[in-house]
Amino acid sequence: EEPRAVCRRETRKEMEVALPKLLLGFKEVSVPSTGDAFVLHDLSSEFALELLFGRSSDTFRELYEAQIVLDDFGASYGMGAGIGYGIVGGDTPRPDELREEVLSRISRLIEKGISEEDFEREKRKFIGNFIRGFNSLEYIAGHYTYFRFHGFDLFRSVDILARLEKKTLEARIRALLDPGNYASYVIVPK
Repeated sequence: EEPRAVCRRETRKEMEVALPKLLLGFKEVSVPSTGDAFVLHDLSSEFALELLFGRSSDTFRELYEAQIVLDDFGASYGMGAGIGYGIVGGDTPRPDELREEVLSRISRLIEKGISEEDFEREKRKFIGNFIRGFNSLEYIAGHYTYFRFHGFDLFRSVDILARLEKKTLEARIRALLDPGNYASYVIVPK
């Protein structure tokens, strides 16, 4: 059984890179394995990360303008075999400052919540991007197979997203992005 806590809080490594890199990983061990619950968990996790760290987020804009992050900064979610994980990061000239900024912004969002206006705007955008993926046969095939293996029909996904409520997303953020349960991996130039 996978323990809830991360194995090691921080790892630093020297490599032949032009700029330092930081990845923060947030671990969770209780994830649904099939059906509507699986899809809601997966899509709401992606939505939460997009809302907080996506290219149109205040976080990305402010960190980019402060030259703490570069174009490759982003976040993603993955699940498998009873575990889930959110990953946030990218190239940064100041990895320690970026780590503290990300954790601080997560804590503020958990404390204050999401404004109704931001939630509705980002929800429409997320659904639109999801639907836009249907323009790609590769996207349809990959997602259809992925969801089918988890007992769900891909073409019902938009209905699940449309019913997503702000309180559900806020609960998802609290569960996934626990500022006390993360691991950081920093690569610095040799």
